[in-house]
Amino acid sequence: MEEKDIELLFLQIKNIIFNKPISQELKTNAKELENLQQAIEYLSKCMTEANEFLTNLAVGNLDATTPGRHNFIAGSLKELHSGLKHLTWQANQVANGDYKQRVGFLGEFSTSFNTMIKQLEERENKLKSKTIALTQSIDLMVSIMDSLSEWIVVTEKSTGDIIYVNQSAKILFGEMDNSTENLDNKQNIITQIVKHSNQEENNVNFEFDYEYNDKIFHCKSFLIQWNEKIAYVHFIADITLEIDKKEQLENMAFKDELTGLFNRRYCLKILGSLLLDRKQFSIGMIDMDGLKKVNDNLGHLAGDEYIKSVAKGISSIGRDTDIICRMGGDEFIAILPKCSKEILENKLKVLNEKLASDSKGYEMSISYGVIEIDEEVTLTADEILEKADEKMYIFKKSRKKERE
Repeated sequence: MEEKDIELLFLQIKNIIFNKPISQELKTNAKELENLQQAIEYLSKCMTEANEFLTNLAVGNLDATTPGRHNFIAGSLKELHSGLKHLTWQANQVANGDYKQRVGFLGEFSTSFNTMIKQLEERENKLKSKTIALTQSIDLMVSIMDSLSEWIVVTEKSTGDIIYVNQSAKILFGEMDNSTENLDNKQNIITQIVKHSNQEENNVNFEFDYEYNDKIFHCKSFLIQWNEKIAYVHFIADITLEIDKKEQLENMAFKDELTGLFNRRYCLKILGSLLLDRKQFSIGMIDMDGLKKVNDNLGHLAGDEYIKSVAKGISSIGRDTDIICRMGGDEFIAILPKCSKEILENKLKVLNEKLASDSKGYEMSISYGVIEIDEEVTLTADEILEKADEKMYIFKKSRKKERE
């Protein structure tokens, strides 16, 4: 045995320590060191396999080939590999809802892992309880909605897709009758709902009216959690009759019963709007002559006929845009937008001549005062009526003098 053989053996051991393979050049052929050489080769092979296996484990490659039984060094690594494979299987089981899994071979990690499993189980149980409660609430809500006469439609917020309609809406939408008209109703209402849902995206609740087929619908919408979706619940009602009744009541509130003309309340409302919008118009204060005399001599029925004749006459001089009002008793107001004072005075003059020629056993005539209001006026409605009234009395006074 020579000294160089000993040096080769030391170099082999050094390579093993630094995880380097043993090359043929480093092997000794000395007979005295044959057993030692074989042992070193065996150790090198075991270390190389173990290091390769450990490298795969370090990067999470659990499918790497495990060292053979001959490798006495890799025993613990193989146990770790087996434990990690089992841990992976357990994690998959937990992901699938098996919360009975427990880990007991990784020290503090085992404690943390087992605590996490317990917390996941508790949270899932709470979610299940909430889901059951929510489902029961929705079932109850559906039962209530099915019993309502209002049409109720539920649409998914993100897509606008319909996910529920109650019994009333099913009939409206033609579930029992797929006629073209019903399908059109359905499509039109859905279109309106989706359009307003998109416009009110940031609002929790909203409502709107729309017209279709001479009907007026009102929709009130609420954002809710519907099962696992964010959705709008839309309450739809046909308010056509309600609107008609409202218009009838407004007409009653703004109409004079005897003549069918607008009343004092409506006159003041229109004047306020014209002044607020700074519109140009002419206004005439009109007073019937001799109404008291007709009432006293011929009775109130004749007096009412006189009032209606004057009302009809004043209405005949107006355009569609003009407003004629009976202020009460024998007084009327004519409001003519975009009309000069001279034009309105001429219209009333012609009317006066016509009334005088249509005698019904008593004289008929009117006195009137006209003023023109431009866009820069600063008068109030009451002040305008007062000025027109003053003009009317001047007219009445001058006529009285003429007759005397």
